[in-house]
Amino acid sequence: MISKIETLPNEILLHIFSCLTWDNMLTSLWSLNARFNSLICLTLSINDNRLNNGLVIVHGLSYNKCCSILFPLILNSSSLCSSIQRIHFDGTNLMSSDLCYQLLFNNKNILHFPHLKSLILTRCGSIEPVIQSLVYLIKYQLDELTLTFDDDIFARFFFLGKRLSKVSYKENQLNMIKEFVCRLFSTQCQLTSLRLDISNEFRCGFLHQCLSSNSDLSSNLIQSCNITLRRLHIRLNYARFLESLIEYIPNLEQISVEFIGSLQIDTLWKSNIEALKQSNENWFNKVSKLQCLSLKSFIDDDLEFIYLKWILNNLNYVKKLQVHIKSCKLDDRKCQNIWKCLIDANFIRQYCLPDRIPNLIDFNFYISSQCQLSYDANNNDFDKYGLLMSLKVLSKMRQSKRIDIPFRNVTKIQFGTYFDRKNHNSMMIIDQNEIRAKVLAHLISMTVQLKYLRIERFEWLLDVIQHASNELRINSLSTVRYVEFCLPSCHNGYETIHMGKRLVPFISTYMPHLQTLRLWRPDDFPWTTITSVGICGSDPHLYHEEFSGMHSGDVLGHEFMGIAEDIRNDVKNIKIGQRVIVSAAISCGYCKYCKKEQYSACDDTNPSGLAQFTRVPFADINLLTVPDNVTDEQVVLLSDIACTAWHAMELGEVKQGQIIAIRGCGPGGLIAIVWAKLRGVKRIIAIDYIPKRLERARELGTQIINYDEQLVIPTMLKICKDDLDVCINATGFRYAKETLHKVERLLRLETDAISAIIEAIYLAKKFGNISVIGNYYGFTNHFPIGALFDKGITFRADGKVDLTKVITHILPLKETLLGYQLFDEKKNNCIKVILKPHVDFFQYKPT
Repeated sequence: MISKIETLPNEILLHIFSCLTWDNMLTSLWSLNARFNSLICLTLSINDNRLNNGLVIVHGLSYNKCCSILFPLILNSSSLCSSIQRIHFDGTNLMSSDLCYQLLFNNKNILHFPHLKSLILTRCGSIEPVIQSLVYLIKYQLDELTLTFDDDIFARFFFLGKRLSKVSYKENQLNMIKEFVCRLFSTQCQLTSLRLDISNEFRCGFLHQCLSSNSDLSSNLIQSCNITLRRLHIRLNYARFLESLIEYIPNLEQISVEFIGSLQIDTLWKSNIEALKQSNENWFNKVSKLQCLSLKSFIDDDLEFIYLKWILNNLNYVKKLQVHIKSCKLDDRKCQNIWKCLIDANFIRQYCLPDRIPNLIDFNFYISSQCQLSYDANNNDFDKYGLLMSLKVLSKMRQSKRIDIPFRNVTKIQFGTYFDRKNHNSMMIIDQNEIRAKVLAHLISMTVQLKYLRIERFEWLLDVIQHASNELRINSLSTVRYVEFCLPSCHNGYETIHMGKRLVPFISTYMPHLQTLRLWRPDDFPWTTITSVGICGSDPHLYHEEFSGMHSGDVLGHEFMGIAEDIRNDVKNIKIGQRVIVSAAISCGYCKYCKKEQYSACDDTNPSGLAQFTRVPFADINLLTVPDNVTDEQVVLLSDIACTAWHAMELGEVKQGQIIAIRGCGPGGLIAIVWAKLRGVKRIIAIDYIPKRLERARELGTQIINYDEQLVIPTMLKICKDDLDVCINATGFRYAKETLHKVERLLRLETDAISAIIEAIYLAKKFGNISVIGNYYGFTNHFPIGALFDKGITFRADGKVDLTKVITHILPLKETLLGYQLFDEKKNNCIKVILKPHVDFFQYKPT
């Protein structure tokens, strides 16, 4: 029999397979049929660094899974081994380096993967198995290699060098690396593309000398050049290595050199700076096919500028040039006159380009300099002074139409200092600054094709509209496609918490063509994928607009659970991927109520569960982890209603051997029955008017009273005389029983009907207890019962109960309106509705 998935065309199946990780694809789909096997082999055969496909052994992949399942499955299949062209070992997975040789070669040193062409080894933690594998591969097999070593290796060598007993081990390991580097640039290597990082060898040193002409290693190993290498990306510490390297790569077409620090000029050049200035050496005869050069480095002093110029002059024939330089910290003890110059077109032409550029058609540069600005010593507000100067300059530029012409080609503006959630301090409140707003307005208005906008704080954009609307050109933000900024911390009070409500109107008004919005917030708000959300008994009051304060766009739902998708570093108790229950009483921790530990009265936060994703503040307090061996339905009610029902037991001081009555057999009342049974009460009388709910209460072991058919007070007195210890009210203000209350509520002469509470007062014995967990919010015949209503939440349970008995309906999130109607109107014997964002089925439990 052919399944539906097998009828799909190969193109769709290949797209599906490409969305799976290679290990899941093999363990789930391999050996199902010959067609699937062929498509899996085709998927694994794709060699594309942009997609990071092939075999990717990274952090999180189980060692046992690799050794016991994945590797045997691959190595026992010749078709799989033949199809794999790309393998990526990530050293953050501690097993990667150790398994490298074991996976690549068999016990006869024969390569398992005959068509392997690309190998990526990042943060290698072991040297011998890696080098042992690579010596063969670079000579006979690979076209592309990426190799970086873990910093800890070289740090370990540095400390081992201080212990005589370990010196020989250190030297052997270093010599092994040096020999391999020499092989890379010799005839013993057939690579066409190489990405190599040897910048972390600074602690042990001397690796940069392995290619020099007076090196014993180079004379023994490098008998001739590497004639196959076309593309090279290398990270270095010393410029001397680059000078030596050029001698051994004659057919190189692209080179990207990144110095991890400054250029670290050889002492020979430092002692003869005039010879360096006058040198007319050209490397065309050494690397004549070179077309593209990229160079990134810190420049420490004037001498390094001269050396940079010398390198550029040696390669002045390239067609594409990229130069990225940054200044080191300015130091009066060093000769740094060049960095003190104005960075303009003359600066770039003199210091960042070759003297002659006969073939250059593409030039990309980035210059970052630390400036020393002078300012009025009597003015302590340096930031304000700098902004005033900027405002004067920009105002003059806009007045002269010719001067601002260069700004018309600007497509990106970055305004601010901190663009990282870890470094940003949004706890600090910055007052609205009209000068800053006008400076920003001028900058934005002087562009005509602004595409990218990065602003440190969202408030600054709002300040522009409020304080500098006259300076802001009409529609100047309409061309923006990408915007990025920080939202304020919720710790700063009510106004900043609701800053987000101004975000959407601002963007829709001023940036109608925006495509990408990136924002961050420094609080410990984890993103949670919602898996289940319940409709609570208090939700219909908002649904009917019986509570004030609801606004368009507000999201309901406060009884839900999900999976933690992303967390802040501050969160200690929650891990990514854990299932969590979200507390219905979310608190900010900073308002006047939270400081008094009255968390349920917090005005500044509110859960929003009727969505696919939500963010939860103060995760360590507001999230409760859930074990994997329980279902959502078993625990989701712990978010609110189950705790509320338990609190009814606490308020009523319910004890073993008592007689109690529970008015209302909705979810809260039914769970209260469960808790009462757990506490060992003698008898429970359940009161309601809906037959199906009363039937469910009877199934839980109670006596029932239908108040549509029986008078409650006489019937109760007949059942238990005057021995009722506790009466629990689990209904609320909407359920008026007497005609008088129904009319008064209809005419808005009262908001709350308290028939159930009046009955409880009559029924409870002397010194008995009345526990109220229903919803009351206004007045009844002008008696303010709502002011006395307090719904604190406490939960204590030991897992001996089944809460799923009250759940009758499970619906997809997209059917939220139907769920509210069923719950509100009690249709289809509805007691409790659970909504699931990621399912499409309806489930009705029999009642």
